[in-house]
Parts: sequence; C-alpha cells; structure tokens
Amino acid sequence: MNLFSIKELGQTPHNDAPGRFILPYQLVGIFLVMVVGICVGGYLYYYYEKSYITKEVEQTLTTIADLKVRQIANWRKERLGDGAVIHQNPVMVRHMQQFLYNPQLSEFRKDILQWLRAFREGYNYESIILLDKERAIRLAISEKKEVLGPDARRLAAEAMATKKVALSDLYISVVTKKPRLSLLVPLVVQQGKASVSVGVVLLRIDPYQFIFPLIELWPAPSSTAETLLLRREGDTVVHLNELRHRTGPALSLRLPAADRNQHRRKVGNCDVAGNHNLVENGFVAGVRIIYPRDNLNR
Repeated sequence: MNLFSIKELGQTPHNDAPGRFILPYQLVGIFLVMVVGICVGGYLYYYYEKSYITKEVEQTLTTIADLKVRQIANWRKERLGDGAVIHQNPVMVRHMQQFLYNPQLSEFRKDILQWLRAFREGYNYESIILLDKERAIRLAISEKKEVLGPDARRLAAEAMATKKVALSDLYISVVTKKPRLSLLVPLVVQQGKASVSVGVVLLRIDPYQFIFPLIELWPAPSSTAETLLLRREGDTVVHLNELRHRTGPALSLRLPAADRNQHRRKVGNCDVAGNHNLVENGFVAGVRIIYPRDNLNR
C-alpha cells in the first residue's frame, strides 16, 4: 500500500497531456497581453469618439458662423435700403431742398417733420437729423437735444462728397461716450448738367437695440459659447461687441494684432485676416476653445 502511494507520487506528467501544469511567468505574459489589448482598444475608442465629437462641434460652429455673417450682412443691406428710400425719393428730396434754401416755408417744414417722424418710428432709428450743406442742424426728430460731434460731421462731409448712401462702422460718440452707428443719406439734386449735394439726412442707430443682441445671441444652450466681432485698425485689433467672459463696454478692448498668444489667453481669438477656417487653441474661463473665423466683407 505504501509502495503504491510512493509510486504514484513519483510519476511525471504524461506526454499525451501537455500544458497540464502552467508556470507563473506564463500567467504574467497572458495578463500583460490582455492589459495591452485593453489599453490599445480603449485608446482607439477614445480617439474615434474625440474625432467624431470634434467634427460635430466644428460643423456646428461653422454653421453658426455662416448664419451670423448672413444675419449681419442682411441687417446692413436693410439699413442701406432704408437710406435708398430717402435718397431715391425725388419729391421728398425737393421738399427738403426748398426747406433748406428757405426755412420759413412752414408747409415744407410740417411735411418733412411728419414724414421723418413716421420714418423713424417705422424703421426704429434712435434719431433723424436734417443737415444743410454746411453740416448745420436744421431739423431733428429725437427725444433729446442733438449735438453734432466730429465723427458725424466727418461722415456727413464724406456722404455729400461721394453722393452715395453710407453706413458707418461702429464708433464711440465723442458727445455721448457710447457706441453708435450712423446712416448717411446725401440729398442730391440736379442743377443743369451737374448733380449737387444740398444737404444730408443723418439717421442714428443705437447698436444695443438690435445689432449687439443679434451678435451675442447664441442659437443653442451653452455656458461658454460667444460671438466676437473684430476690426483691424493698423497694428491693433478692436473688439466691437461686449464679451461674455470679460467685463467692459463695447469697443473698449484693444489688443496688439501681433500678440497672438495674448489674444488666445484673453478672448480666444487672434486673427482677423478673414480666413474661413477653424482654430483650436487657448482657454477661456478654463474651457478649451474652438472657433471659426470669417470676414463680413467676403
């Protein structure tokens, strides 16, 4: 009985049963292969998901950027159309010409005031001012006393010189210290064979009524998304609208155009060349930014 037991304990593994006993290093090797496989698979899945999500975000941002550009361009076209209504109205232009030549003509004054008042209310302008060729205020449709600052005087002179309806860029009024847009409509009459500007209608636009809300409105829920409107002035980039993650009024932030890193740190943009592409760089409010760039003049 004891010999039998000894014999059984002394047997070695049979050749027809290979791998019956597995050594520890073989288990370690299998475990490492499994770990590497899981890591590679996880990385590939993460890379695919990141690429898919990034592509979706890029498409969304590009679509929104195109929408914003079209909306602003259409708004600008509508304002120039408003000016054309006055510019191409020969009856009203003649009435204004006669009034400017003879301010004592009360019937013309009454008609002009009534028409301009209806125009202001119908097209939602802050104020409408009639200027003579010396850029002196002759009539004003406004809720406050109007004063002509240097910017308005310069714009009026340019409009009368070109004889074309013009919409100004955003600027800070020297008088009110607030952002403003101006629509200039020269009053052009025919004198012999020449066309002459006898005055100009100045229509003032409060950007806070429509254009700023239009720029800042984001068409989808987001805690970080915003639209920036920039203008290149020499070696400086001016931010025309108020920023979501930075306090300060519109047109107050000016940064050197050459300092790209400063723009990325502060506002998440750095290029106003008008290239329509996407950039992923920098952080705003601790969130990595992806932004499309587009040019309103394209």
